[in-house]
Amino acid sequence: MAIDEQLQRQIMGRFATGVTVVTTGRAPDWSGLTANAVASLSLDPPLVLVAVEKNAHSYRYLTESRCFAINLLTVEQEAISRRFARHGPKDFSDPGDDHGRDRGADPGRNAGLRRLSGR
Repeated sequence: MAIDEQLQRQIMGRFATGVTVVTTGRAPDWSGLTANAVASLSLDPPLVLVAVEKNAHSYRYLTESRCFAINLLTVEQEAISRRFARHGPKDFSDPGDDHGRDRGADPGRNAGLRRLSGR
């Protein structure tokens, strides 16, 4: 799938700093974490960095599923940020949240300012 370089520049250019929720996994076994260590590394090829501790609950899910979604949150989504900041398994029971099932293996939150997904 081709990545729109201008769209990536526009999205990441507006993200000076903030809070994200990174989701990953395969149905029905989803995982996620709150992260603010997120950076755009390159437009060509499109590269985004997310720093995750090796002992984080989601680390194993990220390495095994090899796909993820980065959800840039708004200030109104503080409760989601706090939920995914807790240790251990995460609650993905939001009404209307399909966790990316319509996009194959890419999990997502269907909420937030913007959503980036990758492999």
